[in-house]
Amino acid sequence: MKAVMWTDVVQTVFMFAGIVAVIIKGSIDHGGFSNIWSIMYDGDRIQFWEYVRPFLVDFLLSADTTAVIGLLLQPISGLHDVRCGLKSTPDT
Repeated sequence: MKAVMWTDVVQTVFMFAGIVAVIIKGSIDHGGFSNIWSIMYDGDRIQFWEYVRPFLVDFLLSADTTAVIGLLLQPISGLHDVRCGLKSTPDT
């Protein structure tokens, strides 16, 4: 179980590092964030609230559903039987 946790942590770190690297590289290639923002503003590409509202509603509903299912099923699915869940032993 510890190996799975460490693998997930390393994968998460690499994913966030990749996202940050792409943002930094794109910003450097196009002259900085202020230049990118002015290009978007001049091209009428800033339509933030038209896309954020439906996204937030869908995201929050799916996140709530996923969280509830995960919180309910995750502890149960890892048990061999119900008595294992009653033990209070550290993960080794």
